Amino acid sequence: MENLPNYIRLLQENPKEINNLFKELLIGVTNFFRDPESFEKLKIILLNLVKSKPENGQIRIWVPGCSTGEEAYSIAIILRECMNEAKKYFNVQIFATDIDANAIEKARIGSFSGIESDVGKVRLNLFFSSDGSLFTVRKEIREMLVFAPHSVIKDPPFTKLDLISCRNLLIYLNTELQKKIIPVFHYSLIRNGILFLGSSETIGGFVDLFSLMDKKWKIYKRRDSNYSAQPFIEFPITRRLSKTNETFMKTNEIKNIAQLAEKIILQSYSPSCVIVTGNGDIVYIHGSTGKYLELNRGEAKLNIFEMACDGLRQELPALIRKVLSSKKTLTAQGIKVKSHGRTQLINLTVKPIKNRI
Repeated sequence: MENLPNYIRLLQENPKEINNLFKELLIGVTNFFRDPESFEKLKIILLNLVKSKPENGQIRIWVPGCSTGEEAYSIAIILRECMNEAKKYFNVQIFATDIDANAIEKARIGSFSGIESDVGKVRLNLFFSSDGSLFTVRKEIREMLVFAPHSVIKDPPFTKLDLISCRNLLIYLNTELQKKIIPVFHYSLIRNGILFLGSSETIGGFVDLFSLMDKKWKIYKRRDSNYSAQPFIEFPITRRLSKTNETFMKTNEIKNIAQLAEKIILQSYSPSCVIVTGNGDIVYIHGSTGKYLELNRGEAKLNIFEMACDGLRQELPALIRKVLSSKKTLTAQGIKVKSHGRTQLINLTVKPIKNRI
């Protein structure tokens, strides 16, 4: 096609071309035990999980964006190794999903070539059968997995999970989609469930939903929050995507932030308050906030989620999201805040700013 309008016309008239375009947009980069050190860390966590499970328990894992299955099979292999080491065996269900139906079909077959260096001789002998240069996953591993087409954005999530391994998928999604998916993952995991992300990915501002276990390899543990993530989740997420955290004000739309701040303070007296955007970026500070907000080492970030002290850091993101959703003023009472070696109880009020100047 010589120009975009002609190509759009082709898409409208030829459904096969839509499938061709879809395939071109997919990114299926994956391999067995990608970042080996990260899987060593994960194996330690899974071994502790196996040891702590009751004899009649089960282990449920979800691998969204599994592509052709290498990562899902890698997790199944190390989980089998953990069960063999602990001599404890469970009903294991590993749900491996992707929007690419062709990749899912290849994953179901479980035959791969050129994997010798990634898997290693010992694991190849234990968990694969070989036919020349083709290696096929053995039945005992294959039966642990269920492969299915599934959209992490549009389809309802799996639940009661011990582990979600979603590595190098979030980096291809915009910020608004990521803000939808992280609460879904929190909802899907059981208490103290594990979230395993790619090394370039983070949970963003959702520090109230997950605690960090391994900073380098982005392994997180589900955290119980006073404010459930569930009200902010769409099941399934099929509506036209809009901004989850609709910002009530933007810095460049406020011509006189000091005037706005004074007006708010007069309306509702507060000795210490901060005006922030819906993303937590600080645009105005009033009063003494040193006991509650702290500058961290490294690049300076004037973001309330980054600067909040212990106690406040866990409660603040969820409360702000709830205010953004309800557009109502909300107060959390009796929050235990620790700063500079001292602990105190505070009341925290978050109020939406509806008036612009």
